[in-house]
Amino acid sequence: GRIFTFGASADGLESLMTPMTSPEWLKGQYIVWCPAIAYDILMSGGTYKQKTVEDWLHGITMPDPDVVNDNIQTVHENEAHTPFWRVIELDDDYYAKIKWPSAFWAGWYDLFSVGTLEAWEGFNTKSDPSVRYTSKIIVDPLGHCLEGAEFFLPNSVMGRTALVLAQAYETFGIYDPKREEIGMIKNVTYYVMSSDDEAGTSAGQYWTSLEKFPEYIPTSYYFSGDGTASTNSPTSSTPASTTYKYDPSNPIPTLGGNNLPASIGGSIPCGPLDQQSIDSRSDMVVFNVAKSDSEITMTGPLFAELYVSSDMIDTDFMV
Repeated sequence: GRIFTFGASADGLESLMTPMTSPEWLKGQYIVWCPAIAYDILMSGGTYKQKTVEDWLHGITMPDPDVVNDNIQTVHENEAHTPFWRVIELDDDYYAKIKWPSAFWAGWYDLFSVGTLEAWEGFNTKSDPSVRYTSKIIVDPLGHCLEGAEFFLPNSVMGRTALVLAQAYETFGIYDPKREEIGMIKNVTYYVMSSDDEAGTSAGQYWTSLEKFPEYIPTSYYFSGDGTASTNSPTSSTPASTTYKYDPSNPIPTLGGNNLPASIGGSIPCGPLDQQSIDSRSDMVVFNVAKSDSEITMTGPLFAELYVSSDMIDTDFMV
């Protein structure tokens, strides 16, 4: 009579639906690589991720191929944030139903990275008081993006499985967390990202395990018209603006990033690929921070506030 769920990716979304009816038999959940709000993933910043969505759907084997086209048409008809999407939108009322141990597995270069962290945050901070602040999470470098393993230290991606199994067993009550063999795995375990050269490996490229994520200090970087980015606000002598011409017939391609890999239905390379060919385009504006001889640690969410004008009736901006 005690049932536990384990779901990854699309099956992870199904796992997130399980608590909707507050089943008495549900005693623990391990949820992998899936978002709290589906709309934010498919319509990132209001922009439809057509390549990701439709290539994946067309790659699925279904008895009736028309189902795929019907699904795509439904997405097109609900490009705006309509009530259609509410079936996969976790809110405070949902999180209050959580009364059992839970754990999550995310990836920094996973296409659902933000959504998985958001779901964990809700399970951890808004659940029933009996389990609040006990939800666990592991964040590896890549999540779905297995093709990006070459950019990290050997075995850092394949070896993640041991951490995941230990944390899943603890969530399901198979291991006692006080036992020595898993005592070092705390509630928040993640890979510290850095470059894979000598400078990077001396500062990062390792696993760490903490009771909670580090506190972060919001820090503003100001973009200046001279192509610099600094924590110092621009002065009257700094060029105030910069311009570029955007041509929709020659769009900027996606090189790497948080994409679904080809091995599981994607069509755009994923991971930390070199962006120099994009940075040199005339329709890209790049702002550089000054070189530093010391480590720069970045943690917490990222936001960009743009002050822009356009001579067109409709313009898209991407950061």
